[in-house]
Amino acid sequence: MERTRWIVLLAFAAGCEDAWTRPVAPTVAPPWPTAPGAPAPQAAVWGWPSLTGRATVAADGDKDAAVVVAIENYAYVPKIPGATQNGADWYRFLVEDRKVPIDRVSLLTNDRADKEGIVKELKRAAAAVDAGGTLWFVFIGHGAPLQLGGKTEGVLIGEDTKQNAESLEARSVAQSEVARLMDASKAAHKVAVLDACFSGRSATGAVVPGLQPLLVVRDKETVGAVTWLSAGSSEQFAGPLPGADRPAFSYLVLGALRGWASENGATVTAKAALDYARKSLAVLEPMIGRAQTPELAGPEADFALARGGRDTPPNLAAMLASSALTSVNTPARAAEPAPVAPPRPVTPTTTTWSEDFSRYAEGDAAPEWGTDTMIMKDANGRKFLAATSPGAHRVSKTIAMGTRFVFEFTWTAFDHRENGTVAPWVRVPIVLRDASGAAFEFSHGNWGLFLPGRDSVDFSEGRVNRFRLERIGNLFKFYHDDQLLVSAPYPGFGPFVEFEIVIPVANNRDSQWFTNFAVRPL
Repeated sequence: MERTRWIVLLAFAAGCEDAWTRPVAPTVAPPWPTAPGAPAPQAAVWGWPSLTGRATVAADGDKDAAVVVAIENYAYVPKIPGATQNGADWYRFLVEDRKVPIDRVSLLTNDRADKEGIVKELKRAAAAVDAGGTLWFVFIGHGAPLQLGGKTEGVLIGEDTKQNAESLEARSVAQSEVARLMDASKAAHKVAVLDACFSGRSATGAVVPGLQPLLVVRDKETVGAVTWLSAGSSEQFAGPLPGADRPAFSYLVLGALRGWASENGATVTAKAALDYARKSLAVLEPMIGRAQTPELAGPEADFALARGGRDTPPNLAAMLASSALTSVNTPARAAEPAPVAPPRPVTPTTTTWSEDFSRYAEGDAAPEWGTDTMIMKDANGRKFLAATSPGAHRVSKTIAMGTRFVFEFTWTAFDHRENGTVAPWVRVPIVLRDASGAAFEFSHGNWGLFLPGRDSVDFSEGRVNRFRLERIGNLFKFYHDDQLLVSAPYPGFGPFVEFEIVIPVANNRDSQWFTNFAVRPL
């Protein structure tokens, strides 16, 4: 008999000010990523590791499915700084590291994350997960209590929820509904990690900006057959990492799965991940000014969430010591300036370059673009760069782009059932890097264009689509088929020297194809 693995539900609701007690205008996040050399206060002192790179965890997610919800910019309640970054890191971890089939992973951000969208994707993922696989649900957003059926229950707040009880009930997803959807799936066990808030106020008044009260669930109907990991006990508050605008709990749990909670690639259980977050928050308590004690409830604490991770955890002792030293305002002896390594030489000029793959034969490998790449041809004779095996395949090119350039390419998607190209069906991450390594990342696909610190921008896809980015210094303009979608400033980046994209391939061989890359001066 096949051994049935656990379904895993990861739900993070991070950040809650006094959201239900005062009117709040819609907010717009500043350009993101932040400009190199201009970190948040004491960010350099704290030095929190990036979770964007590849992790060494076991790639055993072929039977899995996932929904990642990350709401940074709510329409009517306060924003949650860093929510989309945490969500993007979770998405990459699931698709690129655990190798969850990309067509089974949904990423809902900002205005895509309303009640209907969350419920729909939960149902779809619950139906898609294979027997013996793992279902992941990551929620990074606001939560609140609500009287439902004569009892107070925690709810996950949709992006368009307004500041009244009627809207809260109509536009949020109750914990019991999440449990019901998970219990209806074919998996035997479920795990939820929940970080949700009460009214957004403490006993003495408004909560400090960026903090939220926590709700610990004990009701049998709400818990169901799920093992819940909560970010704190009743009457506590959760908030961001010190020195960084990122929700702490979802960041620490993801780090734990990448190896921070294990030694030499050992298995990380639900209990081990929670213990790592709990101990870290206890160590950080003097700096964050709050007690936060994550708790575990439900039937199973020993389910393995990840194995094989070898990421080095942050040195909290050194970070605390450095932070303490920088806060002491005492005269100091002037030190000799440390030797500075010469900067990597860069040129602001732009290379004129293009690639339409006409020099290749159909079926040729393209190892200079990356492993598992192959040249394919559509019915019209156009040649495309594709990938040969299921998964998310990173391909990159080193090209001098300067600070005034046009970068463009054509994309389509291949549907094996029709043996032809169709409209795109998945988001594709794109990364541009400058000589210092600073990365400007965005994505496109059938859910629109997603830019740092902004809401998504919809466009109408065709069978073949042309994307174009124009950069003029700090001004970036994004086009789809010559239609201007967004023009916005993104300061702080030097001349770009490399671009990277992801070629997604589903288990059924549906995949995204690319051609007609070009870079030219502007």
